[in-house]
Order: sequence, then C-alpha cells, then structure tokens
Amino acid sequence: MESVYCEDRLNYLAGQIAGMFSGHVKPEKLGNIALEVMVARENVEEIIKGKYSAKEKRVAKKNLEHLKDIEKNIVRLYFLEKFGSTNVKKSPFLNYMIKKYSSSR
Repeated sequence: MESVYCEDRLNYLAGQIAGMFSGHVKPEKLGNIALEVMVARENVEEIIKGKYSAKEKRVAKKNLEHLKDIEKNIVRLYFLEKFGSTNVKKSPFLNYMIKKYSSSR
C-alpha cells in the first residue's frame, strides 16, 4: 500500500487548522484542506473495507480517527468564523451543530 496520507501529512493538516484558530481564516485554504481530508478519509475507509493486510488496516483505522478529529476541527473553525463574531439567532440546526461539534467531546 502506498501511504499517501502518512502521519506526518495528517499532523501537517491538523497544524494548519490549529494555526487558523489563532489567526486569520482563509476560506480558500480551509476549503482545500477540507477537500484533502475528505479524499483521504475515502481512501482510508477503502483500505479498511478492502483486502489489505492487518497492519495496513490497523494503520488505516488510526488514520481514520485522526481524520475524524481534523474534520471536527474544520467544522468548529467554520462555525466560529461564520457565527462567532456576529449576533446570531439560535436555531435548531445551529444548536445541533454546536452540540455535535463542541470541543467537550
């Protein structure tokens, strides 16, 4: 298996997201990272379901958990950017998203 999404790359993507929490969010950059994470997750899930060795599946499962954490941070960052600085009216959808992606999980 060619490991396109090695631990170093996942750490780099997570670092890029973390940097946006403390700085300026660039929507284009956030979108590019989100797209890469989606593609990586699809590839990792394919490995988990496919005919690969136990070691490859174990690494893929670990990477999947890391990707899920990155996805949650992308959603958190998007919502902070979109709704954090304005006076937003609460809605059932917004309440659901806040509950699902709160950092207390």
